[in-house]
Amino acid sequence: MRSYLFFILTTILLQSELLLCAEINTFPAFSELPADYRAKTYTPENPLILHFSFGPEPINQIELRVVNNPRMKSDLFFFHMHNNEVTALKAGEKLVAKNGGTLIYLKHPHGQRDMKVRINNTNYTFDPNRIFTSKALAEKTQPIPNVDDLKELEKFVSWIKRTILKARANRLRPAVIALHNNTDDNIHGERLSILTEKKLLNSDNRMVHQNPNWDIDNFYTATWKSTFDFLMAIIQPNISLRLEKPRNIGYLSNWMIVENIEYILVETEHQDEENNLKMIEVLQAHLK
Repeated sequence: MRSYLFFILTTILLQSELLLCAEINTFPAFSELPADYRAKTYTPENPLILHFSFGPEPINQIELRVVNNPRMKSDLFFFHMHNNEVTALKAGEKLVAKNGGTLIYLKHPHGQRDMKVRINNTNYTFDPNRIFTSKALAEKTQPIPNVDDLKELEKFVSWIKRTILKARANRLRPAVIALHNNTDDNIHGERLSILTEKKLLNSDNRMVHQNPNWDIDNFYTATWKSTFDFLMAIIQPNISLRLEKPRNIGYLSNWMIVENIEYILVETEHQDEENNLKMIEVLQAHLK
């Protein structure tokens, strides 16, 4: 009952803030990750919710939801950005609740991989994993945004980046671990797998290892060679190592490389919950 009342109160306050912003035209409106969040427990059922709004319309209400479990055996930070990749999200929620650490995930009204927002009477669509460089944000958002609207989109990206940097700070292992799902290449054709990672050698990747005992759709990607070597030493997984200067596609990994932040991608097949859990738990057990 207390959680329900808190939800209702939060919703009322947010609506009031949006109405006020609409009256004085001060969009975007947003909330920041509080400094003390890591000392508190936020469950999958009752996450901390951060808000970003491009305007009063429902399509423009975006959230970052925070699941946090302090003082446990693991303190890693996970990030999830594609709403339709549910297996990865549920695995992250389950293992943060079980072993500790923090999961932050993006939530938006469209509910699919791509986001849709409305800025100055124009509807824009973009993949949230194509926004982390200025070039990609300007070129891959559809339709191509004008100068003023691009500035509004940049404010959203800055909010995401600030939250990620705050979330990874002050940890023994301040890595950023992204959780993603893909389709079964054996059924849907070649889209994303360790085989496609091999084809990206010298364009995105400098090294790729395929374990014949692993499903081709399940793999890690690392941006640091030390991470690649460590995972090879303990489990010899499917894994790729990014180039120091891969293609500028706007991936989260592109930004991580520029910032010299340790980044690990956990990529697993949709609905393969067992292996999704195993791959995350390996990181929780060994990355300290």
